[in-house]
Amino acid sequence: MSIYQEMNRKGYFSVQNTLYGRRSGIYHQMYKALGTVDPSTGRYYLENTDEAKRAFMREREYANTNWFKEVFTYNPIHTHTVTFSGGGENSTMYASIGFYDDRGWTLADNVKRITANIKNSFYWNEDKIKATISAQGNLRNQNSPGTISQRKNTVIGTFERDFDINPFAYALGTSRTLRPRNANGEPEYYRNNWAPFNILNEFDNNYLKTEVLDFKLQGELSYRLNDNIEAKGLASVRHAVTKSSHFITEQSNVIQAFRANETPYVAQENIYLLKNKDNPLQLPQVALTHGGMFNKTETSLRSYLGRFALDYNKQMGEHDIRAFGFTEIRYADRSINLSKVMGYNTTEGIRCSPIL
Repeated sequence: MSIYQEMNRKGYFSVQNTLYGRRSGIYHQMYKALGTVDPSTGRYYLENTDEAKRAFMREREYANTNWFKEVFTYNPIHTHTVTFSGGGENSTMYASIGFYDDRGWTLADNVKRITANIKNSFYWNEDKIKATISAQGNLRNQNSPGTISQRKNTVIGTFERDFDINPFAYALGTSRTLRPRNANGEPEYYRNNWAPFNILNEFDNNYLKTEVLDFKLQGELSYRLNDNIEAKGLASVRHAVTKSSHFITEQSNVIQAFRANETPYVAQENIYLLKNKDNPLQLPQVALTHGGMFNKTETSLRSYLGRFALDYNKQMGEHDIRAFGFTEIRYADRSINLSKVMGYNTTEGIRCSPIL
């Protein structure tokens, strides 16, 4: 706090930069409280006196927020598995089903997965013929913080990412004078990208949902031609689908940044507003006037495999001779579908604005 006060005395925290700049913390909160009237009392939220300002700063200093405790959690991982096995003289069977639940190490993470596996083997003609049929599948649902693709800055040779809410980076680099909640337990906002920001609110309104479905069916057949040669055949098919949905609601810092134009100064500085190239003197305008954003990526894979093999194994005295040869054919069909919806509204029946 003493460093902040020294910077303030040297003129670093001017009213314009602090109140209307791109990023600001406790001094933005203080200047905003000094200029905002409480409708219930008719007085300013913070009196413009040295004593009131010192009390305001002292309260933030003593907050000493441990952001790792606020953002990270301690949750056990649950893994439950049930297996069945059995068989008889000419067949064996194995089946299992499992459930995996990980509440995540941060408030924004959550993973649930169901897996199933079944395998049957059959034997005929004194085990000369063996057939095996197996099926495997898993279904996974995962929640994680919203992420926007990074871009390369060729000027300084770095990668940049807008609206980054990586929990570890946030907890590591955020000032401890900032608080996640005020004295009344309500979310406390400061300024980021010219708009109000609270990490807890951002986790609720800027998130990524991932759904994975993976299924595989496989059949194997082997036939022992004689004591030394065995023929084997295998056929399998696999189908996998991954859906990634990025939801950004109107209450998120992202959308509010795209609409931040409270003053002409903010409108000129805000890089997320639409600028008229034909009229550089015109104030930039808000392009995303309604709704939020919805980005969806769907990838699918359908693959086939066929294999035929011969296995030769013969023992001659103290020597073993073994040869193996096979031929196979593979086919894979991969596809990816991308969609980006602007003006997506989740509070009014999940619809898109026709204006955008």
